[in-house]
Amino acid sequence: MRPTRALTNGPEPIDGLIFDFDGVLVDSDPLHAEAYRRAFEAHGIRMSLADYVERAKGLGRSEVVALFGAELGPREREDVARIKTLEAQRLIREGGLAPVEAVIPFLRSARARGFACAVASTSEIAGFAVESLGLTALFDCVCAKRPEDRAKPHPDVFLRAIAGLDRTPARCLVVEDTPIGVRAARAAGARVVVRGCEADWTDGPHAQDVLGYFSCYRALHRAFEWGPLEETGS
Repeated sequence: MRPTRALTNGPEPIDGLIFDFDGVLVDSDPLHAEAYRRAFEAHGIRMSLADYVERAKGLGRSEVVALFGAELGPREREDVARIKTLEAQRLIREGGLAPVEAVIPFLRSARARGFACAVASTSEIAGFAVESLGLTALFDCVCAKRPEDRAKPHPDVFLRAIAGLDRTPARCLVVEDTPIGVRAARAAGARVVVRGCEADWTDGPHAQDVLGYFSCYRALHRAFEWGPLEETGS
């Protein structure tokens, strides 16, 4: 990530960090894809990891079920959604998910500097996963999608996280990994950085909304001008 003064200077200083869950705190595509594969298989529908990444990444559960289960009736869709959540939780309990490299020491470093931290995700398993991975103490609030929340690119889940941190949107930096998530964060009035490759975003329609890109949390730590990331005990 190229250091940018926008992370340390601006109309209001950033002191709130809001993290999407999937693709930001964990690399969960294989887990979600496998859980959906099992759920759809029970109704005779095939779904692969490539299908999930190409067509469903960043979407909420109801959107994914509607997309791949268009021929299913309402009760069958409810059953797919139920099985998907149960299978995802089963895979997490079996050790199928882990925090991405260096994110735990980054969170500890941010909190030591007085930053408030939140999770804001449309994933129905985000809260369960954060608790199962032992990350709860690192966050001031965990906001998973509620039934009344509109899915991204609507900003609902980010607005709840901002309120939960008792910050203004301008004081919050959202870490995202998808264009639809960037749109939602910007709609909430927050600033955004992307965990991902800049080359994949340079020509995208939302590239101008992103302050920077980083491949690992050590780079984001440097962009805040916090010095080397201490990873002892991570």
